[in-house]
Formats: sequence, structure tokens, C-alpha cells
Amino acid sequence: MIRNFALILLIPILFCSCQSSREKDVHYSMGYIDAGQTPVPPEAISPYEPTEVTYLYKPSVELTSDWNLDVKLFSKYRYTNEYVKLWREKMGYTPTRPTMTDEEFFNAVNLNYPGLEKVKSAVADSDFSRAVKEYLVYQSKRSRTDYFKHKPIPRKSGETAVKEAHRIMADPEFPACFPGKDFSLIRLSGHFDRAFQHTQETKYAEAWLEMFNHWYATYRPPANRVKAYIGFIFEPNWITLEAWRTVVGMCESERRLARAGDLGLDQNKMFTVYKSILEHAQFLYQNNDVFMPGNWQVHQCEGMMKIGAYYPSFKQARFWCKHSWKLIQEHMKTETFADGTHCENSIGYAMSIISANRKIVRYVRNLGWDIPDEFLEKWRSMYMAGTKIMTPSNSSVPMGDG
Repeated sequence: MIRNFALILLIPILFCSCQSSREKDVHYSMGYIDAGQTPVPPEAISPYEPTEVTYLYKPSVELTSDWNLDVKLFSKYRYTNEYVKLWREKMGYTPTRPTMTDEEFFNAVNLNYPGLEKVKSAVADSDFSRAVKEYLVYQSKRSRTDYFKHKPIPRKSGETAVKEAHRIMADPEFPACFPGKDFSLIRLSGHFDRAFQHTQETKYAEAWLEMFNHWYATYRPPANRVKAYIGFIFEPNWITLEAWRTVVGMCESERRLARAGDLGLDQNKMFTVYKSILEHAQFLYQNNDVFMPGNWQVHQCEGMMKIGAYYPSFKQARFWCKHSWKLIQEHMKTETFADGTHCENSIGYAMSIISANRKIVRYVRNLGWDIPDEFLEKWRSMYMAGTKIMTPSNSSVPMGDG
């Protein structure tokens, strides 16, 4: 009897204890990532965002029950013009950066660069139509540093890409069909790129350009530094990290589509790709002008270096590379420990940093710059740390955010 009475008394005590131990809402300071990392410098904190950011368990904004902004429900909506209009009204965001003119583009190009003589002459005559044509001829014929060996895609991957390409082209909303589950333009248009590689049929290259040009006109980048470092979470095209992914896809696709005239592709649509590449470099610098702790910036700096290395005729190409290389060295110094582990403690992130640095080292070597011994030693230590946790099948543990 006494034992039962004691158990009854214990229930409310346990209940109160559980209530008091529940995890409270997290208030995350924008000034520090955590106690062990370098503080974010004051000039890096956007003036457009409160100092304190509260993360909520539920999305704080809903458009309608059918347009819920919870990330888990991305697959339930499409990025239609109607959706873009609705969320812009709710979020009070206007894409203030206008479409780049031909004259603005050529103002960002070093017209004295070898091979651009005819482009320079056309620009001097203010004949931008001729300048565009000559620029595309230059891009199709110029020698390119082969930074990485591009292997033919496997037959199975090519066949899958063809199947997916036909699925997308059959969508009634094509080229405006951006299903949430695909999340980004480049992941979606990548099917066209691989289908083109696999078959060499120009209809897939045309579809790539069609979708890309629609995206370019519809989803304009913000004119100023984004409100928070991760960017506009409700439009994944301009999350800062997504901009890096788009850069990777664009630069690799451009290598195959540069022969636009020979392939019979629309040259004006092809020129848009170069405008977007320039805009992406400007956007990435705009949001990575100072050191920001975390692996995101490493990838974004790799994107800036990729553009600078692949398109050296841009006036700021070398600057983007030098600026990115300086930040990347700081990341290696402060975020990779002596034993090769990474400060974020995610195996997936550590592996992604190793991969990013593999590309960065290649760019730096081709630029003829010195690589500090300390950088190389820490990079090697990351590999050594990785080998200690390899699975029996010689693969890394697939552990990311979770």
C-alpha cells in the first residue's frame, strides 16, 4: 500500500522534472558560431538583420495552407510565377537587381585580353550585337586549362538522364517547372546536360538553355548583401550556398555548350549564360567580402575561384581568386585542428572540405602562386583523420547534419 502511494506521489514529480528539462527555444547569436570558433567581425554582420535570431519549431510565415513554407513540404509546391509573387508580397522582398545589359557586361570584361581584339573593336563602335557574336566566337575557340579530367558519364547514368529530360520537357509548365523536390535549377537542368553528353543530340542542349534563360529572367539576384548569411531561404536559387552549386553546374555545362554557333543553338540565350556567370561571381563576393566562420564560405570561395580560373578575361577574375585564396587559408588555419578533424564535427562536411581544397589547390598551382606548407600539412592531416574512420568497404561514413 505504502509502495503504491509512493509511486503515485512520484508521477507529478517526474512530470515537473521533465517539463523543466525540456529544451528551450534556441537563441543563436549572430556574433559567434560557438565558443571555440573565431568571432564574426562586426562589419560582417548585416545591418538588415537583428543581432539575435530565434529559431522556431514551426515556420513563422505561411502563404496559404497549400503554400506552406515548412522545408519538409518543399515537394508540394512549384516555383511558379504565382508562387514567387505570393512569397515576395509576404516577405516584402523585391529583386532590385535589373537584368544586365550587354554594355554593362562588356564593361566588366578586359577587352585587352588576348583573343578579344574583334570584341574590343565592336564595343568601341557601340555595336553590341556584333560584340556578342564575336565574344561567343572567342569562347568557342579559346584554349582552356583542363583543371580536371572529365570522364564520360556511365551508360546507365546517361540513359537515366535522357528519361528524366523527357519527363521535364513533357511538363505543361516547361520551362517554368521547378519542382520543390529537385530544389534547384542546376540539379534539374543537369539532366539535360548529361543527356546531351550521352547522346550529343542538340535538343537537350536547347532545353538546357531554354530552362536556364527562363530562370535568369525570373529569379533575379538581390541587389545588396543578403539579410542573413544563408540568404533568402524561401527562394533557394539565391541561398548563398546554392549560388555556389549553380556556379559549378554552369561552368561545367558552358564547356560543352560553348560551341553554340556550331551546334545551331540560340546565341542570345547562350550569351545569357556568361552574364549569369559574371553575376554569380559578383553575388558571391558581395556576400563573402569578409571572413565568415563555417564550411559554407569555403565552398563559395571555391566557386569564386572557379569563375576566376575558368574565365580569366573578366576584369576582376584575378581579384576574385586572390580574395578567395586569402579567406580559404584563414579557414584552414582556424577550423582544421592539428589532428585533421574539422571544427564542425560532421564527417560529411570534413569530406566536402577536403574535396573543395583539392580543386582550390589545382587553381592556385595553375595561377603560379605559392601554397604555404602549413596549409598543405593541415590538408594532409584531414586525409589521415579520414582514413581512421573508413568503413570496411573503403568509403567514408555517410554522416552529415544528422
